[in-house]
Amino acid sequence: MKELARKGQDHSWETYIARPSMVLSKRPGFLSRVAGWILGAVQVDHLAIAMLDMVSNGSAQDTFENADLLKKGAQVMRERN
Repeated sequence: MKELARKGQDHSWETYIARPSMVLSKRPGFLSRVAGWILGAVQVDHLAIAMLDMVSNGSAQDTFENADLLKKGAQVMRERN
């Protein structure tokens, strides 16, 4: 995907890669919450809003690791509340 984006002459294609370690559902069970706490999981709402912000507003960064997604999701959620 990154190669396809680099080849685009008209800059009509941008590629963003999200690499969460684990995604928690809106209502995770106890074991999921414990595993999510250990692994630093991203809640599905925060992941979605972080990805929507990336594609809506663009980003100089093209690959978002778990910590980036956690930070971006929390930041956008704070701005919207």
